[in-house]
Amino acid sequence: MAPPHPSWVLLSTLVDRLHALPRRNNNEPWPASQWAAIKCNATRASTANDERRAIVDAVTLLALIVEPPAVSALAICLRSEQYVFDAFTNQPVANVVAADDRIVVLDAKFRCRHSNDDPHRFLVYDAFDASLAMVPPVCEWVCTPILTADPLPVRRRDDAGGYALAIMARHHLHDPKARREFSLEVLCLWPPPPYSRMFQGSVSPWGFKQPLFPPEKPKNLWAHTAFTFQGRAYWADLGQGLLSCDSDDLLYGRHEVPFSFVPLPPECRVCQLCSNIDHKGSRAMTCCPATVHGGSDSIKLVCIGKGRGFEACDVCGEFESTLDMALASWALDIATGQWRRDDGGEDLRVASLWQMESFKTAGLPRVRPILPILIPQKDDGGDVLCFTLQAGDAGPVHLCRLNMRTKTLLPPHGLLDEWTPSLLGCDLFKHIEFATTPDNNEEEEMEVLAPKRRRRRRKRKRMKICP
Repeated sequence: MAPPHPSWVLLSTLVDRLHALPRRNNNEPWPASQWAAIKCNATRASTANDERRAIVDAVTLLALIVEPPAVSALAICLRSEQYVFDAFTNQPVANVVAADDRIVVLDAKFRCRHSNDDPHRFLVYDAFDASLAMVPPVCEWVCTPILTADPLPVRRRDDAGGYALAIMARHHLHDPKARREFSLEVLCLWPPPPYSRMFQGSVSPWGFKQPLFPPEKPKNLWAHTAFTFQGRAYWADLGQGLLSCDSDDLLYGRHEVPFSFVPLPPECRVCQLCSNIDHKGSRAMTCCPATVHGGSDSIKLVCIGKGRGFEACDVCGEFESTLDMALASWALDIATGQWRRDDGGEDLRVASLWQMESFKTAGLPRVRPILPILIPQKDDGGDVLCFTLQAGDAGPVHLCRLNMRTKTLLPPHGLLDEWTPSLLGCDLFKHIEFATTPDNNEEEEMEVLAPKRRRRRRKRKRMKICP
């Protein structure tokens, strides 16, 4: 039997290309540290376009799954020479833009070799039924994304399969009577759910609904991360708060979708001047079900910033040195909507991190921790915070893990190849099955696997017997 997959992995958002599918003997488990083809039972195109249907049929997704602190990855193989990637050979052909609730969304660029079609498209793999779908992006001349350009996969609450991709956007309209242009904030959805409307004068397969935002929602809001949790869809601004709506209202409710907004703790809010900064370099957010630690469902936030209470804005403030920085975590109780300190109110100062014997023994650089990723643990030993350390722009990137309860470093420490790592934590692979490939004794691997040709059977002519 194949070994069980890790419950949580660190997944690289960069998706490379493989020129040939890996092979193994049938009914044998995939060896560790080897690419494996992900099982796909069905494909789906957003339109009846034969070319797009042929493209998605030629795609094979592969995965390389390893235990943290090593980094797992995805890859794409096109099983036909008719289709090419619209990217340089030394660049990734796709990016992971979402991995949530057994769904992974890739932002890929490839097209037919002799076609002028837009190469930009989303690939959506659903582990619930092992299906792969290809969806074009929202037309730019119709809508402009406002919170984030990455779609959020939203699944049905009853867990019966089926999902929708959601993108918050601004719909551009023209009033012929007033002879003026105006815009409306809309929630773009694919496939269009009930009570959604189609964009007039557009062939886009996306529909839309009308979001009803609360008055306390900030005017300038960014979605640094987006996820679904306990029947709600969240767009989180790591400097201001969380904007959310009910998943059932989004998928099956009326045309108007009511939203709510929960601000961050006062110690974590940034000023308006820093609201347009990407805070993923110093902050992380994840959801923690009640079944993990007991108690109630919660959303956890980790900040790496100023110590001594985390003043109102720790982004634009001046630091005397990195020694003034600290790590702190909060938890949002879903039932009450209240934030509380998750670490007992004690900050872990960066200076204390540097003084750990395990830190010195590993020879880690004395620099500011960046790119935090919080991974919840099922046992009662405390959540694990992953972060990176890099001395200078050209120095090696060290991937470290910290137990948030005991405030101790966990061995071993990983070493990343990329000087600008782009990682996310997910539990997707524990739901994925892998496909079988032909035996190793068959034909040798080709540079690009060509589609199988079907043999034509000749019809036998029936002879007439004369009486």
